[in-house]
Amino acid sequence: MSKENFKKNIIIGAGIAGLSAAVKLKNASEEFLILEKDSRLGGTWRSIKYKNSLYEFGPNTIIDKSLALRELIEKAGLENEILASGLKQAKRYFYRNNGFLEISSNPLKLLFSKIIGIKAKFRILFEPFVNSKSNEKESVFDFFSRRFGYDMAQYILSPALQGVWGGDTRQLNMSAAMPSLYKLEQDFGSIIKGFLFSKKNKTKENSIKRPQIISFKNGLE
Repeated sequence: MSKENFKKNIIIGAGIAGLSAAVKLKNASEEFLILEKDSRLGGTWRSIKYKNSLYEFGPNTIIDKSLALRELIEKAGLENEILASGLKQAKRYFYRNNGFLEISSNPLKLLFSKIIGIKAKFRILFEPFVNSKSNEKESVFDFFSRRFGYDMAQYILSPALQGVWGGDTRQLNMSAAMPSLYKLEQDFGSIIKGFLFSKKNKTKENSIKRPQIISFKNGLE
C-alpha cells in the first residue's frame, strides 16, 4: 500500500459493529477505511419489502432506551420514519409444535405459557440455587442454559435475542452482550436474587425513563 493510500484505521466488515466503529472514528476526526466483501452495507441487518409487507431477515426491532441512540437517529435524519411501540404493549409469537405461541415479557405469564414444559418451568424456578458462576468468555446460550436450563436457552432466549442481535447466541459473549445480567450473577450469585435485592437507579445518566421498541417505516436496514 502506497503512502497516499495509507489509512491509520482499517475496519473489516460493514455490519452494525463496523459502521458503529466508523461513526466513532468520524466523530473523533480520525481517518479510516472500511473493507466489506458484499455489495451492500448492514451485515445481518436486511429489510425486504414484498407486496404489502416488510420482512426483516436479521434484527427486527431496537430498544430505544438511550439518549445516544436518539441522537444518532436524529443525525441520520430518521426521526419521522420511526415506528414505536411500548415494551408492555408489544406482542411476540414463537413458532413451535406446528403453531404460533404468544410469549410475554411478564415472567409469571411465561411460566404459564405452553412454550416450555413443566419440567423446564421448575428448572427456571431452581435458578437461585445454582452455585456456579460465569467467566468472561462464556456465551449467552451457555450462560442461560447453565442458570435456567436448556429449554429456556433454546426455545425462548435464542429466538428472542436473534431478533435483537441477528446472530447465534452460542457465539455471543455474555459479559459483552448482556453486561447487566452478567453483573447480577457476579454480585448476587443469581439473576432472580439480583432482580429482587439490587438497588435500581431509576435516574441513570443517558437513559430514557420509558423505553420503547422501535423500527422504521422502511425497516431497520
